[in-house]
Amino acid sequence: MRATDKTVRMKVESMNQGKKYILSKRKGKGAGWLLLRVATGKTVKITLNMVNKTMKRLQDGEQIPFRKISYTVAIETGVVEVLKKENFINVDKVNKVYTLKD
Repeated sequence: MRATDKTVRMKVESMNQGKKYILSKRKGKGAGWLLLRVATGKTVKITLNMVNKTMKRLQDGEQIPFRKISYTVAIETGVVEVLKKENFINVDKVNKVYTLKD
C-alpha cells in the first residue's frame, strides 16, 4: 500500500506541544507535502519516501515510539497526519506509540 493524495490542505496541531501547522500537498517538482509552521512562517518537507517508509514499518508490525519517526516534531506531526488521513495509523497516547490501524 502507498500513501495517496487525500491530503490537499489541512490545519494540524502537534499532540504534546500544541504547535499549529498547515499541511499541504507539494506542487510541481517532487512528491510529498509541505508543513507550514504557523508561528514562524517556516516550512519543512514531508517526503513521500518518509511516509511510505513509516507505513512499511507499521505494516511489518512495528510499534513506533513517539519521536522515533523523526526527531523533528514538525516532520513527525506531518507524517502522522498524512497517515491518519489515509486511515493507516493508530496513535496510542497512553503508551506513546504508533501502530497500524486495524
